[in-house]
Amino acid sequence: MAPTGAGHTWTTGYGAVGINGFGDVQKWTDGMNEKGLYVGLQYHPGTCEYSSPDGVEPDQLMSAVDLTTMLLGTCATVADVRAALAGITAWPWVFP
Repeated sequence: MAPTGAGHTWTTGYGAVGINGFGDVQKWTDGMNEKGLYVGLQYHPGTCEYSSPDGVEPDQLMSAVDLTTMLLGTCATVADVRAALAGITAWPWVFP
């Protein structure tokens, strides 16, 4: 999700299980995939700073609340996570 446009998209390659605290099954706060990679969102709006989405191409933007799901579906290792995040700007979408 991006402020304008669809935002960064991905194709899931790994099975995963997760939980969420948002009431939306597509946005996990914590989970583990079939390769053993664990991701915890640690979502604390108002207590940290995120990058501004201003001037960033929509396909390079991802809402902070979509990171866990994307990383679990596309990464097998921490090195994969670093590579995946290198081309993404996480922006601070806040739940209403």
